[in-house]
Amino acid sequence: MTTPTLSTESIMGYEQIRMEDLLQAQFDNEQNLLLFEGMASFSINMLIHQINKSTSLLLFDAWC
Repeated sequence: MTTPTLSTESIMGYEQIRMEDLLQAQFDNEQNLLLFEGMASFSINMLIHQINKSTSLLLFDAWC
């Protein structure tokens, strides 16, 4: 059984967002973040939650 790998051919777009910009948008009570020229919408609260969740897992793995 082979595991699928992510190649550069499957990347549809790329944008950088700073955490401080996400937190400012959350503070300003914005609900969604539009990316890729409005083609994708992300819940700001859920995006921050997922980032914090993955960061805490990385810290936990490094601590163990």
